[in-house]
Amino acid sequence: MGSDRIKLLKETLPAIQTLTELKKKTANESAGPCPLCGGVDRFVMFHDSDKWFCRQCHEKPGDVIDLHCLIDELDLKGLMDKYLGPNGDNKRANQPKGMPFNHYQFGIPTEKYAYIRSVFFFIHIF
Repeated sequence: MGSDRIKLLKETLPAIQTLTELKKKTANESAGPCPLCGGVDRFVMFHDSDKWFCRQCHEKPGDVIDLHCLIDELDLKGLMDKYLGPNGDNKRANQPKGMPFNHYQFGIPTEKYAYIRSVFFFIHIF
């Protein structure tokens, strides 16, 4: 796999900041809930290197590709096929039609989102 495809994949993947609600801790560090294990204030991202780690489930620093491989439960080739298409033409051939809703993208706090989900579920079952 060429470095050009890896670079294109990094540009194509949703940014780490869209996957969890991060709060700035220092000039170079943000922390928040882990998108993998859900632990509060365990997930740390370093802005100068775009590396991340979780104090609970993933202590080895990783990049955006590592995070998406874990979230999507795919290896690097599977991730490339999903986001760049099997031919690497960036047409996202295997990407599902609709992306799953991510409340962090819209700035909805986790507590409010959980409340909204519970109300919707309650209304939906009656």
